Amino acid sequence: MSKWVQRKAIAESVSLIRNSRQTALPVISKVFQLDLSADAAVLDETYRTIKDNLLDIPYPSQGGVAEILGAMSKENSSATQFKAEQIVDPSIVRELEEGGFFRDLRG
Repeated sequence: MSKWVQRKAIAESVSLIRNSRQTALPVISKVFQLDLSADAAVLDETYRTIKDNLLDIPYPSQGGVAEILGAMSKENSSATQFKAEQIVDPSIVRELEEGGFFRDLRG
């Protein structure tokens, strides 16, 4: 799967979660292995937390990658040889943004 397809899929997922609670809840339920009825309160809170923390445009975060590398280095010292700047590539998201993909998703 190309990086373009992956980024578009992520962006479309973000748009779906933001715009369709009814569609998002069953997906969240499946991912977190929660029952739609029995765990309704947990699902609702999970949905709100996810929705409130989604970026309109999903640029990769150097800070987030740095955190992951730091955590990984505790179990695998070879992770210290990598820097977030070497891993994060915002160019695809930037091209999608400049081409109007995210604007079109928002309508």
